[in-house]
This record gives sequence, C-alpha cells and structure tokens, in this order.
Amino acid sequence: MEEFISDDRVIVKPLVSVSMITFNQSLYVSQAIEGVLMQQTSFPFELIISDDCSTDGTREICQRYKESYPDRIKLLLPNKNLGISENFYTTMFATTGKYIAFCEGDDYWIDPRKLQKQTEYLESHSDVGCVYTDFNRLSQETGTFEYSLFHTNARWFPLHSDLATFICNPSYLAPCTWLFRRELLVRPSFESVDATFVLFAHMLSETNIYFLPDTTSVYRNLSESASHSKSLKKTYMRVSGLYAAQMELVKLYNLPFELKKQIDENYYFSYLRLLASFGDEKVISEMSQVLKNKHLSFIQKIQLKMSCCPIGRKIIRKFYESYFRKHQCL
Repeated sequence: MEEFISDDRVIVKPLVSVSMITFNQSLYVSQAIEGVLMQQTSFPFELIISDDCSTDGTREICQRYKESYPDRIKLLLPNKNLGISENFYTTMFATTGKYIAFCEGDDYWIDPRKLQKQTEYLESHSDVGCVYTDFNRLSQETGTFEYSLFHTNARWFPLHSDLATFICNPSYLAPCTWLFRRELLVRPSFESVDATFVLFAHMLSETNIYFLPDTTSVYRNLSESASHSKSLKKTYMRVSGLYAAQMELVKLYNLPFELKKQIDENYYFSYLRLLASFGDEKVISEMSQVLKNKHLSFIQKIQLKMSCCPIGRKIIRKFYESYFRKHQCL
C-alpha cells in the first residue's frame, strides 16, 4: 500500500479515488466536498476535483479546500472549458485508486461510512465490479426531499442488472452512490450526452452489479442542470442525444434487432410532441415510419400529421412552449 520517495517521506497510495467535477456550483460544492472528507475509512482515499473554468467562485472554494487538505485533495484546473463529458473523463482517468467513486459538485454524501461499506463488499466479492446504493432527492427550488427512491419509487427508479433491459429503458441509477473497480473505466468510441449512462452499460456487460440498500447520498435536482432544463430545445438535445447513445450501444454489444425496434418505438412514442416541435425532416420521416399503424391518440395523430410540414412543426412548438411557460415545468 505504501510507496517511498527519496527524502524518506512516505506517500500512501489510496485504495479509493473520489472523482468530483464542478462548474458554477459555488452554492453547493462545499457540501459535496465535506461529504467526502467526512468519510470514516480504514484505508486511505483521495479526492480529485476538476473545476471546468467556473466564473461564480467555485474554483476559489476548491482551491481553499486544496490548501487545507493538501494530502487528501488533488485539484485539476483546466485553462479552457472542457465541457461536462470531457471533464468527466479527464477527472476519472486522473484517479489512482483501486476503486473509483463519483460525486458531482452539486450532489453530496450523507453516510460517513459509505466508502467503507462499499469497499468491504468489493474486497470480499471478486465477481462484483460495482456497488451502488439508495439515495434521497432534494428539489432545490422547493426544499423538499424524497427519501430512498429505489425503495419508495421503484416504478420510476428501477434497479437494473440486465444490459439489454437497461439500454432499452435507461433510468437514473444514482452515479453519486457508485463505487466501482478502476479496470472497468473505459472511454467509448463515441461521444454521449451522459457519460454515466454509457459507463454503467459497460459495467453491466463486464461484471455483476450489487445494490446496497443503505441510503448514502443526496441527488440535488436543480431547475437548470446538465440533465434537466426548462428549455424545450435543451431537453430535445438531451433526449435525442440519449437515443443516439442507445443506438450506439445496441451496435457495440451486438444486441438483437428486436431491441432496436423497441427502443425506436419507446423513443418516438414517448417524445412525439417534443420531436414534432424540434426534429428535422429526417427525424420526422423516421418517426412517421416507426409509428405507422401504432395505436395513437387522436391528438397524437394530429401532431404527427402536422409535423410533416415546417409550418405544422412551428405551430406545435409554439403551443408546447406556451404550455410549459404557463406551468413552469418540464
């Protein structure tokens, strides 16, 4: 576990590395860092923070923590904005531990023995590559909490252990709770709007995944974030990006054609109005073909027909945007 350097100082190699990416999260990042620093472990761990050129004081907060914990914290300060995906991989590949945990700068941990419990499990179960746990969700706008969502809201937060099912029906699997073996860290050959989705699919393809029922972390739901927005255009970009990743994963893992058909149907049926509002002619043509002869409501049939012309798409988008401005939600 120990490595020695020439001046007789001892450098202890961490067993666990915690990866944290930040961008303009000055209101939350201290809580995220403190949740890592409070961990009670029988082994050394490191925290690697990469701030992606924040302009709101986040970088300065991280620097102060680095000065206070120089042996525990490594700070990456890129001189140009990397974007969330590049920052994610840059930070992950800077880790040195046998195991990697992940916590974004607006989420936080609430169990001081989170790392200890997960590491003990991985150390004693060589056939398991990743351990994740239950989590709470905090709505930042209202201050309300939802507790232990894998237990209390299993319909919207199902547990996954099958690759094909996960790719076909991706759901939030609380990356802020994960601890996984470093050898499972790979960068895919394609870019994705959600690197954690692709990483979890890879882990399912390579190893067993274990769910620890303890609630260890809080996912902070913000009105504007990489995964959630009140902008319909941003929502369209994310939804279409996830669909593109699903298609890439189907090819990568040589999954059955029937699975691709099911993904197509789910995508076009679930997001018909969104795609009708922002999709180009190619998207509309594919959607019309996939949904041909499917059981649609009268409104869906009208929207699908209107989407076939540019004016129709503009009308749908105008009413859709008006609806969400009125209800202030997505």
